[in-house]
Amino acid sequence: MISFLKFFVILFLTLFFSIMANAEIDKRKLVINNFMIDNYKIEILQYPYFAGAMGSYQGPASFKIQNLQTDKVIFFPIEFYTNTLCCGGNLEWSSDEGMLYRIVENEKFFLEDPEFSADDLVNMHKYDDLSEVLKIQKEPNIQLSEIANCDENDYYTKLLDKKFVHESSDKCFKIHHDDHVLIFDIDFDDTNEIIILNKFEGQRWYPELLIFELNGERHSSLPNNFDAHSLDINLSKKIISTYASGGCCNNLYAIYKVENGQFIPNFIEEINGDEYYLYKCDQPENKSFYNDAFEMLDEGYCTKIYTINE
Repeated sequence: MISFLKFFVILFLTLFFSIMANAEIDKRKLVINNFMIDNYKIEILQYPYFAGAMGSYQGPASFKIQNLQTDKVIFFPIEFYTNTLCCGGNLEWSSDEGMLYRIVENEKFFLEDPEFSADDLVNMHKYDDLSEVLKIQKEPNIQLSEIANCDENDYYTKLLDKKFVHESSDKCFKIHHDDHVLIFDIDFDDTNEIIILNKFEGQRWYPELLIFELNGERHSSLPNNFDAHSLDINLSKKIISTYASGGCCNNLYAIYKVENGQFIPNFIEEINGDEYYLYKCDQPENKSFYNDAFEMLDEGYCTKIYTINE
């Protein structure tokens, strides 16, 4: 009986503080974007307080994704999301105030720095009446990412076995930087993942890739530093290669394969000036390094096995 009462007290306090937190968020300063991808309905609730690159808007966001076949709904937060779908000309910039604002019934509502988090927006998204929120409906999304023949790529040293090299006869999933959300099996486990393209947050203004499981949890083994710049997802060989661009003279590829349920960088190919390097990476003792090729390299888990002068 005591545990039963304790449960309801905790539930009441959780809902109470959630409502109080949500009450401090002015819904007239929020935006909802709706669009469809295949059998999924995507809804983004955002506080777009920061003017980003190329006409984008940034700020905390709550994602709601509904599978229209199963009617399953999940929510997850993104603390700083860059949105190019927002805001249909409804926000303006005030040079005097140095912030964005929205006009509602001839009154200006300024979007100050938020004192709430993306988690607070998730709670609002789940439980609140959102009739006052500005809604921007988009047409069903035409997905530009596609499965096609891979681009031929044998990296710098040309020493790797063919099973680690992209060949033109292989099939690759090619991510297009103009997409917003993708539902695709990126880790070769026969279950789709949710891929959020966070615009302009990757290298060279390409989208950062935020990868979630279908339960709304962040993917546990895929790298946190994937972006859409020269990312090759080889479906035929079940490998992924990433490219780190350092300008004219210092660039590298990291080649990942699945090992023991983890994505592990197997090799790193680097060009530095007039020399090419090939590194073999071993599984580190600290599993937190598993999905970060650059950190593994810095920490000595990748051994240089070839050096070739150009």
